Amino acid sequence: MQKNSVDYATDEIDLLDIIEQLWQGKWIILGSALLCLLIAGGYLMLATPKWNAEVTLAKPYLNQLANYPRGVILSQMLLSPTDDTSNNGSRSVSNGGDEGKIIDEAFNTFIAVANENPNQQPITLKPGAVHGTFLLSYSDSSARSAEKNLQSILSSLNTLSQQRLYAALQSTLQERAHTLQLQMQAQENNARAHRKYRLSMLQNALQIAMKMDIQQSKISQPSGEISDDLLFMLGVPTLRAIIEHENNLPLNLSNSYYDAKAILASINSFKANHDNFNAVSVSPCETIRSGPKRGLILVLSVLLGLIASSGYILLRNALQNNINRK
Repeated sequence: MQKNSVDYATDEIDLLDIIEQLWQGKWIILGSALLCLLIAGGYLMLATPKWNAEVTLAKPYLNQLANYPRGVILSQMLLSPTDDTSNNGSRSVSNGGDEGKIIDEAFNTFIAVANENPNQQPITLKPGAVHGTFLLSYSDSSARSAEKNLQSILSSLNTLSQQRLYAALQSTLQERAHTLQLQMQAQENNARAHRKYRLSMLQNALQIAMKMDIQQSKISQPSGEISDDLLFMLGVPTLRAIIEHENNLPLNLSNSYYDAKAILASINSFKANHDNFNAVSVSPCETIRSGPKRGLILVLSVLLGLIASSGYILLRNALQNNINRK
């Protein structure tokens, strides 16, 4: 019991001794803390603050893409699957364009261009808090400069995205136009072949009717279409009138031919509109200071000075005591 009391007293004396040593070296401690504080202040004065300009990128609306959606729709427009060859009949064209896919294509192209960063701009792109959005930021020495440069980079990335999208679209439209021309040419050839065959049958029937000297139709009231073998019975005058009429008729083309012709005309007249094109929706720019935290640095500098000087004093006194004992 007596031994524990002695140890406790010794510990208390040691603690008081440490406090006394620190008090004796208080000017060293205060000077060290002040020196560290001055060094930290100088660093803060020389350190250049950083400003981050940041915007949120989201998918655009369809009306932000100028006439790009119209071009995509033209490249994907399908002809009506109808065999009706009446030129006066109603025609329908299936719209193959999907608005969601068009928007996604424009947005993904912009993000891809930003990731590639072809101009090697000091930008940072990362996913945003909301799913499907991205944060684009730029750091500079002043808030105004950071915001101005970020807007310039956004414009540059938008232009590159626009060029890439329209270049791919023009290539697709050219292929589509070539395909439509081939389809129309095939239909015209088929229509000409059909008319040639029809006229050939009528000419043969006329020759037979002339040989048989049939001047009046032997078919009083034809029911339905007359077979090729019985055409001569219509008589010479009627056959000549039919042949003349057939020669004056336009080619018998289907509705899909006129649909293709209309689409081809729209493709040929399509011109890329680079005005008012925005591949992304951009939120208002936010500018945030990202320089060193002054208060924290000053507090840490004072603590560092106090700890370093206190350690120096205690270590110096311990070495002196050790030398004196010897």
